[in-house]
This record gives sequence, C-alpha cells and structure tokens, in this order.
Amino acid sequence: EEIMTIRCPAVLSIQFLIFFVADATLLSVLFIRGLRLHKVNWPDPTREVFFRMTGVPEQYLDEWIDLQFIARRSRVVGRLIYFPFIALSLMLAARSSFFDDWNTPPALYVIATLSFGIMLACAIALRMTAEASRSHAVETMRDASLRARGLGNDALVGQLDVLRGRMEQLDEGAFAPFSRQPLLRAVLLPLLTIGGSSLFDYLALLNV
Repeated sequence: EEIMTIRCPAVLSIQFLIFFVADATLLSVLFIRGLRLHKVNWPDPTREVFFRMTGVPEQYLDEWIDLQFIARRSRVVGRLIYFPFIALSLMLAARSSFFDDWNTPPALYVIATLSFGIMLACAIALRMTAEASRSHAVETMRDASLRARGLGNDALVGQLDVLRGRMEQLDEGAFAPFSRQPLLRAVLLPLLTIGGSSLFDYLALLNV
C-alpha cells in the first residue's frame, strides 16, 4: 500500500509531463504550418539583420527567416522530450533491489510503451511539418531564381541559388537527421537504466 501511495503520483507526474510535451509539440506544429500557409511579412529590422548576413535583397528573405525561426523554436521544444523519460528512468531504477526494490506490474511496461509511442508521434509530426516548410521555401526560392534568370540578373541568380542550397542543408532543430534528434537520446535513458539496474541486481546476488 505504501508503494502504491508513492507510485500513483509518480505515474501521474509522468503522464503530465508526456501530455505537456505533446501539447507544446502540437502548438509548434500548428504554428509552423501557419507560417507555411500564410506568408509572413517579417519586420524591416529583422530583414535588415538577415540582409547584412547574406547580402540577399530583403524581399527574398522571408522564407529563409521562416526556416531559421522554425529551427531555433523546434530546438527548444525538442529539449522538453527529455523530462518524461528522466522521470520514467527514475521509476525503472526504483524497481532494482539496489534501491527501493519495487515490483514491476505489467501496467508500468504498458505506460512506458505508450509514452514512447506518444513521443515518437510528436517527433515525427514536428519533423514532417518542418520538412514541408523547407520544401515550400526551396520551391519558392527556385521560382525566384528562374524569374531573375529570365531578367538576366545573373548576380541575383547566384545569390538565390546559394541561399536555396543553405535551405536544403539546414540541419538544426527539427531539420536535424533522426539520428541527432533528442528523442533517440531520451529513449536511451530508460534503456540504460534497465541495464544498470539489472547489473546492480546481479551484483547484489553475488554479494558484491
């Protein structure tokens, strides 16, 4: 009974963290989708900053600014995914006889599986939405390059082609490969915890 008194708040806390991360991810997905569907007119001071960085005329910078914003915002949201897995790892560590020796009901494994499923869905949704925005920005830049080429403005064509290449190579935040996404590192936490607790149990049996 005492263990249940402790376990129930712990499980509820994990669920709160999971849905907190899911909510933050969903809001980011909707916001990123809004950036793609409704052209954003960034303020002149922002455009001026990126003009000094790239030298590209300001009227062609909105899509590049969108991608930079998405990368930085999704990087912040992605870090939240660690918190539910840290809490889950602590619960798994508590099952070891080296610590509190909690028994592990099947429901805990179900919760762990559902948690992973929800977090995986969040990561995939964020990545797919970000990639859709990248594709839209690259296509817009390609059309602008074609128009500039038709006008014989080779200097602008070169600038736009370079900027399009930077869009395609952007690998920060949600644009990073799945091997560098926070989800993969977060999943390793409970796996390492299970392995470590099993090692402690084995050492305890050997009276080490």
